[in-house]
Amino acid sequence: MIDQTIAYTSDYFQSQAFDTDYQTLALYIVEIYHPKTVAELGCGPGHLSRELAKLGVQVTSVDGYSQPDFTGLSVEFYPLNLNDPNAIANFFQDKHFDLAISLEVAEHLQPESSPTIINWLTKVAPVVIFSAAVPGQGGHGHINLRTRDYWHSLLTESNFMISDRIREKLRNHPSVAPWYRYNVLDYVHANHPQVPQT
Repeated sequence: MIDQTIAYTSDYFQSQAFDTDYQTLALYIVEIYHPKTVAELGCGPGHLSRELAKLGVQVTSVDGYSQPDFTGLSVEFYPLNLNDPNAIANFFQDKHFDLAISLEVAEHLQPESSPTIINWLTKVAPVVIFSAAVPGQGGHGHINLRTRDYWHSLLTESNFMISDRIREKLRNHPSVAPWYRYNVLDYVHANHPQVPQT
C-alpha cells in the first residue's frame, strides 16, 4: 500500500531533485548500448525519457504519480503503481525491450516491492540501468534505503553482471547531479554481447 502521507505533487516533480543534465545521461546510454527500445520504470516528470526519444529511441515510460507530457515524442506513457506486483506483471507480461531503466525510484517504494522491481527490470531487457538512494542520502519520501550491495545481489541472482560503464563516464560531469554520478550502475545479462570480460 502506498503511503498517502508522502506527497508527490507537481511541485515535487518540478523541484531541484530533478535538476540535472539528462541530455548527457541519455547520450551516454545511447553511445554505450545503442538501444532502439527502452522501458523506464518510474519516469517521474519524464526528463530522461524525453532526452532518449530525442535521440531516436522508442520509449515506454511508467509512473505511479506523475503525468508527463510527451507530445510529439516517441514515448508511450502509462500510469502504473510500482508498489503493486500484479499491476506490474499484467503490464510487462510479454513485453521486451533493449534496455530497462529505473533511476532513483526504488527508495520511494515500499520495501517489499524491491525484489519485484528488479525481477521485472531483468525480465524485460538484457541491459539494466539502475540507481537508488543509499542509507544516509537525504531526500523526499525515501522509505526504502538500501546499500548498493543489496541491489547488486538481486541483480546478480538474475544472471546479470555489473558493467559500470555509465558511472565511469558521468564521473567528470558536474552538470549531472551527484546522486546520478555516484549511484547509477549498469548491468548486462551474462549472455549479452557486451558482458564485461573477466
